Amino acid sequence: QNAFIEQLFNQVVKQPMQAYGPNVLNHLRQTFVASGFNVPKLLVEIATISALHGLEKSRTMAHHLMEDAKQVISPLGTRGQLLVDFCDYLDNRTH
Repeated sequence: QNAFIEQLFNQVVKQPMQAYGPNVLNHLRQTFVASGFNVPKLLVEIATISALHGLEKSRTMAHHLMEDAKQVISPLGTRGQLLVDFCDYLDNRTH
C-alpha cells in the first residue's frame, strides 16, 4: 500500500511526498483504507493536499504583514486611518 500511494503521489504531484510533511503518507494510507481502497478518492485527496500545501502559512504571513503595516501607517492621522481601514478590509477578506 505504501509504495503504491507514494508512487501515485509522485506521478500526480511531480514532487516527493516528503516535501509535504512527515504525516502525509500515513494520512493518505488511512484515507485509502477507510474508503475501501477507492483509487479515485485517493487521487482527490492527493490533489487536495497538493493544492492546499503552504496556504495556511501564506495566510499567517500576510496577516502579520498587515499588522506591521497598520502600526507603521497609524501615525499618519486621517490618511493613515484610511489605509488602516483598507488593511482591515483585505485582512477580513482572507479569513
